[in-house]
Amino acid sequence: MSKYSVNQNENEILPNLLNTKDKNVIEKAEFEGFLYAELLLSKTLTSETKFSIAYIQNIHLQAFQEVYSLQDNIGP
Repeated sequence: MSKYSVNQNENEILPNLLNTKDKNVIEKAEFEGFLYAELLLSKTLTSETKFSIAYIQNIHLQAFQEVYSLQDNIGP
């Protein structure tokens, strides 16, 4: 099992850059990250935008880069 796998206990907090196990702190940081990603990426969203795997990975990168270490978990 990798260090990022969640056990049967759904309340487990994943290792994070905030060094916290407080679920409320993590949820707030994730929410703020998604707001940031939405604002950033909506500026470049056009009718030509393709919602590919790479695009969705970029959304997650923008949203979670301040919360989780993602560099080794994003595919090509």
